[in-house]
Amino acid sequence: MLQFFDGDLFCGFSNSITHGSITNIIYFAVMPELRSRGYGSQILQVIREQHPDTRIVVDIEVEEDSKDAEELERRNRRRDFYQRNGFDSSPFDYVWQGEHYRLLTAGGTVTEKEFRDFWKEILKNVPGAKYP
Repeated sequence: MLQFFDGDLFCGFSNSITHGSITNIIYFAVMPELRSRGYGSQILQVIREQHPDTRIVVDIEVEEDSKDAEELERRNRRRDFYQRNGFDSSPFDYVWQGEHYRLLTAGGTVTEKEFRDFWKEILKNVPGAKYP
């Protein structure tokens, strides 16, 4: 897990897993009161600098599955944020634990097979683990 500060001010954190040529951002958060101030973009830049030779992937909940207008707006803002920061939609979506996700990538496309093989390798020693 990486924590991000602006001086003494805690701004957010991220958690990612890297294997081979793929880095998957598992969790990424900026403190709510600090959003829309450029911290998220700066954090993504740090992640890219720390993993210069990997394709970076992040998954987002599919907008079409939103339960209400507020959730749809939140999902659209999340998608737009990643797209402004150089992430593109991959050619596939997936369902994991009953939730429909869209994979976004930066630094190159990740195929469905590569993504599934990534998780298969990461979880190979976890008994009963299910991967996307």
